Amino acid sequence: MPSCSVVICTLNPSVTTFPRVLSALQAQTLPVSDWELIVVDNGSSPPVSTWVDLTWHTQSRFVREMTPGHLAARICGTRESTSPLIVFVDDDNLLCPTFLDDAVRIFAEYPRVGVWSGQSVPEFSTPPPDWTRAYWCLLAVAEFESDEISTHWTPDLVLPIGAGMCVRQSLMQDYTRLCEENPARRLLGRKGGILMSSDDHDIALCAFELNYVTARFTSLKLTHVVPPFRLEAPYLLRLMTQMAASREVLASLHPDFSYGKPSPLPHWLRVLRHWLRLPGFERSRRLATLEGERLGRKALAQVKSISTPHPPF
Repeated sequence: MPSCSVVICTLNPSVTTFPRVLSALQAQTLPVSDWELIVVDNGSSPPVSTWVDLTWHTQSRFVREMTPGHLAARICGTRESTSPLIVFVDDDNLLCPTFLDDAVRIFAEYPRVGVWSGQSVPEFSTPPPDWTRAYWCLLAVAEFESDEISTHWTPDLVLPIGAGMCVRQSLMQDYTRLCEENPARRLLGRKGGILMSSDDHDIALCAFELNYVTARFTSLKLTHVVPPFRLEAPYLLRLMTQMAASREVLASLHPDFSYGKPSPLPHWLRVLRHWLRLPGFERSRRLATLEGERLGRKALAQVKSISTPHPPF
C-alpha cells in the first residue's frame, strides 16, 4: 500500500503551468514507489490524458469525472485512492521537494489531526499592484511563522486551505457520506466559471464534528502560480461575491460557523448604506459581499425546495 495518494483535480489546466506541477512532483524526496498519483480530469477538452505524460510514475493513472465541480472531482479521487493519506494538489501548485515526505511524517506523528495544510507562497508573472496585497488571502496564499493545531472552530481561526491539503482517507470517506446525505454541500467548490469555494473549509469543519483536529504546518511549503487576471478588480469582485455565497452555505451546514453577527438591517438598506457611505473599491467590495450573501441564501432555498433525492457522486 502506498504511503499517500496525490490527487490532482483539474479542468483545462494551463499548458505551461501543469507540466511544472508534475515536474515538482517528480522531484519529491519521497520515493515514487511510496506514493500514487491520481489525476482527476473534470471534463477537460481535450482530455488531459491526450497531452500529459505520466509514464515517469509507475503508480499513476488518469480518471475522468464528468459530474462538474471541484468537490465531485475530490470525491472521485478519494474513491480511487488506495492510501490512508490523501494529498490534494491543485493544478497550479508547485510542491517543495520534501512536501510529501513531511506530509507522511505528520500523518504518523499526529494521529488526531484529520486535515492539515501548509504555506502557500505566490508566484506572480508580473509585479502585482500594491492595493491587491490585502486580498491575496482570497487566492490561496498562506504564509505563517509557527505551527498551529486547532481543536474547534473560533471566528479568528485560519482553517487549512485547499492548496496542498492533506486529509486522512477515513475522514474523506465519512465526508463523502455526508455529501450524499445533504445536497447543500454540492453547492460548494468551483464548477467551471462559477467561483463558489469553501469545500476545503467544509471538510475541515466536518473534521471537528468527527472528533479530529485540524492543523497548519510551516514545514509544508508550496508555490502557488497566480496568473495576472486573478489580480484584476473584476475577477476579485466576482470572487468576493462567490466566497460570500459560500460562507452562507457553510453557516447553514455548521451552526457554530460565523465570522460575525448578522446585521439586523434588511438587504436593500445595507446596500443603500454602503453605496452612500463608502468610496471606490471599498464600496464595490462591500456590495459584492452583500450580493454573495443574497445569492447564497437563494441557492440554499432552491436546494431545500427540491423534494427528490439527488443521486450520489
